[in-house]
Amino acid sequence: MNKNVSWTLLIFIWSGVILLTFTAYRLVRIQTYDLQQEVMVRQTLQWEEDGIDLIDETSISSTDNKSIAENSSEPIAMTNRSALVEAGDSYFNIFDQHINEQPLDQWMILVLQNHLKINLPLTPETSRDWEWALVGDKIRIQFRSELDARKDILSRKKQGKYSVQLGSFKSDNFTEAISWTRRLIDEGYYTYLHRTEEKFEKKYWYRVRVGFFKNTEDALEEGLKIQQRLRQSIQIEGRIWSVIPDSREMSRELINLKQPRNKPWVIQFPVYPKQNKALEDLALAALMSDFSYLSRKIDGKTLEPEFRIRLGFFETSSEAKKQKYMFARQWSIFKKSHIIRLGKQ
Repeated sequence: MNKNVSWTLLIFIWSGVILLTFTAYRLVRIQTYDLQQEVMVRQTLQWEEDGIDLIDETSISSTDNKSIAENSSEPIAMTNRSALVEAGDSYFNIFDQHINEQPLDQWMILVLQNHLKINLPLTPETSRDWEWALVGDKIRIQFRSELDARKDILSRKKQGKYSVQLGSFKSDNFTEAISWTRRLIDEGYYTYLHRTEEKFEKKYWYRVRVGFFKNTEDALEEGLKIQQRLRQSIQIEGRIWSVIPDSREMSRELINLKQPRNKPWVIQFPVYPKQNKALEDLALAALMSDFSYLSRKIDGKTLEPEFRIRLGFFETSSEAKKQKYMFARQWSIFKKSHIIRLGKQ
């Protein structure tokens, strides 16, 4: 009797060990991509009355990425056309991709942050398998290869659930991460940035990712092809990661138009004459807000570009003002910002 009990107890214990081992393996596999290997960064983020001061204490050493061989001084070139325009009853609309000329005096969105994910809603000239589309109340990325999955439950296996990570940049190198993303989009790849939810060595990091793939093998295979194809313009070194995005990251949604309709108030920064400075400030603003975007307008008289940053969305002007004054204690730029109702200015 005791012998039978001992064997039963032993089998129960071994079953528990096997189950815990398998669970730990799955968790490690899912979370591995959030680890940053062979990177040494020591920086502190210091808040002062006159703004945010980033103090470098040591040099940076990373094997994950190197700088892009760019001739342009701006990450997003003037020739890059946006697919998203600030217009219409929903305040955002898809710009007709068949129009080759960029409109004057019209704000076009170049970079859009939605929580931890950052998209560049650009329209590349290169043939691609995806496009920006208005589906119901949502502007989203739409893959032609996935359209059949809506009609056939069995074909949902065609939907990509993996991404490939090609590089990682600390928040101070946000403009370089944008350059990588823009270059990959130019080549026809759906590329986006994903910011780490937690700090690594006291800094947030922006991951450059291309999506989406059916399995990890396809993701890694495409990553290696990109590495070979673009080795002259983007020096992708170190490990290429196959990652499993969470539901929000894997979402094809760029923006839900119900948000600005129901909450039409935003905080607007002063207009920038230079794109690089606007991107630097956007990187900091994105740490303070769930939704922000950078737009560009070509002045009809001077033909010079202007850039602006907006943070949203707020249901009332009072709510926006309250948030503005709270942020102004941390960053002086908010003292110069304005509260704007969408569609009015």
